[in-house]
Amino acid sequence: MYGLPVDVKGTIKDNTGAVVTNFESEHDGMGRFVLEPKPGATYTAEWLDEKKQLRKTPLPAVKKTGVVLRVMQQDNKEGFVVRRSTEGPENLKTLYVLGYFNQQVVYKARLNMKETFMIGGAIPLDGIPTGMLQLTVFDANWNAQAE
Repeated sequence: MYGLPVDVKGTIKDNTGAVVTNFESEHDGMGRFVLEPKPGATYTAEWLDEKKQLRKTPLPAVKKTGVVLRVMQQDNKEGFVVRRSTEGPENLKTLYVLGYFNQQVVYKARLNMKETFMIGGAIPLDGIPTGMLQLTVFDANWNAQAE
């Protein structure tokens, strides 16, 4: 807390109180979890801080249309899959993926999503130092959709 890494462990619950998934930090307070939001549902992260106090953090509201980004490590590549709403608006039919390392663009791709709702790729990690690679998906108007 207060800008410093914290080891956490918790659950994601939906508006009925059902546990949807669990999460815990892997390194320096960073971690990940997989969640496919359902229309009309709300989600809350419940976790214990370093003083074992229960914390509740509401997750952003589920939208009817949008983009989902899934990232997975593959040997010396960072694989990704981008999926858009099948009934999505025109601005979601051309997407851009930008990869940043130390605030420098190290990867850029234009995704033609006119004929498909899902597409994947891989970012070669050769020459990129160990650290955090940030990926952002933008719509056709360069509005951030997923990160």
